[in-house]
Formats: sequence, C-alpha cells, structure tokens
Amino acid sequence: MFAAALVAAALAGVVATTGCTATGTADPTPVAHVQPATTPRLEGADNFRDVGGLGEGYRTTDGGHVARGVVYRSNALTLTDADLAALAKLDVTDVIDLRTTPEIEAKPDTEIPGATWVHDDVLGSVASLATPTFETAAEAEALMDGAYESMVTSADARKAIGAALTTIAEAKGAVIVHCTAGKDRTGWTSALLLHIAGADQQTIDQNYLLTNQYSRASISAALKGMTETSGEATAAAYAPLLGVQQSFLDASYTAVGEHYGSVDAYLTEGLGLSKDTIEKLRTKLTA
Repeated sequence: MFAAALVAAALAGVVATTGCTATGTADPTPVAHVQPATTPRLEGADNFRDVGGLGEGYRTTDGGHVARGVVYRSNALTLTDADLAALAKLDVTDVIDLRTTPEIEAKPDTEIPGATWVHDDVLGSVASLATPTFETAAEAEALMDGAYESMVTSADARKAIGAALTTIAEAKGAVIVHCTAGKDRTGWTSALLLHIAGADQQTIDQNYLLTNQYSRASISAALKGMTETSGEATAAAYAPLLGVQQSFLDASYTAVGEHYGSVDAYLTEGLGLSKDTIEKLRTKLTA
C-alpha cells in the first residue's frame, strides 16, 4: 500500500507544481448515443465517462450489452455550473469518492444536488507522505506497478473497493465513482464492474486505456508545466504518473492470480462480496 500512497502524493505534487486542472475537450469518439442520449463532456472533470461505453454500450460475451447510464467514472469533481446542469439530467443519486482525506481537503468535490456523497478511501491515511522523486521513467513505472499490486493485496483497499461496489449494487439511481485523476483507483474499480457485467478482457483493457485519450489535454498541460518549471528530464521521469499503461493494470491482474486464482474468487474472498450483491451488480450493469 505504501507504493500506492506515494503515487497519490506524487500526483498531488504534480498538480501543485504545475497548477494544472482538468479541462473539457470534444468527445474523442463521437458516435450515436442511446440511453442516455449523450454522455456529457464536463469542463471541470475531463475524464468523466460512462463505464458502459458509448452507443449501445460495450458488448458482453453472451451477446448482450453493458448498460449505460448506471455508473459513471471520473476524476475529481471540480464542476462548473454548466457541468452541474448536465449532471442534473443523469439522475445521479450517489457519488463515491475513492481518494484519501488529504486529497479531498486539497480539492473538495463540488456538491451535486440530490446525490449522497460516500467516502471509500482506497489508500488509507497518507497525510504525512512526502512527494517521491524519480530520476527515470522506469522508476515511476515500477512505483505504478507496485501501486496496482497493492490495490489487490492491501486490506484497506479491499475494504474500500468492496464497499464501493456494494453501494453501486444498492443505489437507486446513477452512481459516479472517482478518485483524483480517475485512472488508477477508479480504473481498477471500473475494470471489476465491466468484468461483472460480462465484458471480455479486450474491452476492459480498452476502457482502461481511454484515460490517455479523454485526459490528453490535461496530461499535455501537466507535462508542459513540469518541463517549464523543472526541465525536460524531470517531466519525462514523471510522465508515467499522468496517464495509464497496460502494464499497470496487468500488475493488478497478476496479483489477483497469485493471491486468489481468479477475478471471481477475488470478488468474493478478497472484497467480501456476497453472491447476491454480485448478481445485483450484474443485473444493473447489463442491458
């Protein structure tokens, strides 16, 4: 868990150094949308998107589709009035914040009227951790691999993720689940949701990697800011923290295999989800 906590501290340091915040961009893959008609692009949360995908929703291995309008994934919710107006159309009843308390204090969520805010801290208390330093990108990548492994092995992480999935199963309306960048803690949680829904591994991986597309403007701005303040070498060393790589997600799956044997066993034995909760999730997440 220490590695994962350092990642959070490092990302916080990047934001503090560059002053970068999320900015909305045009939908990177415009297609015809159904249920809901559109998934809004938010100015204050550029990695906001429907876990179910676009169009009819991701295909499942049994020939169905992942339901859209059920769970949204995002980075921190620093929302504009226009963002709130867009979200008002989505029937959001629950917001699950996976961040640490220091992250929340530094950048509180904008309150969404009518939605219950839930705090499920995946990393635990990291208030006293200093921002790590890296000489090379390989060092940052190694830290990320360790962070993804710890999301599987840490008792704190398992408790928080299990609680988040249970909240989603019991929610009356749409749910937003998010962390700071919406890519690591949120990425792993979203991967589990898509697994439960019956998406194949290629689809799960593609959804995970979309962060690099949705957040490309803020990633580019952060790299530019680091280059200007600390030089090209430092920016290159920290770059792996800003986006996602397949090897990061694979590190979580490797840990699942080593400790539980399968994702299904991890859901029940690691996260403590009952078969009833998993079935509720599967029913909600499939169309």
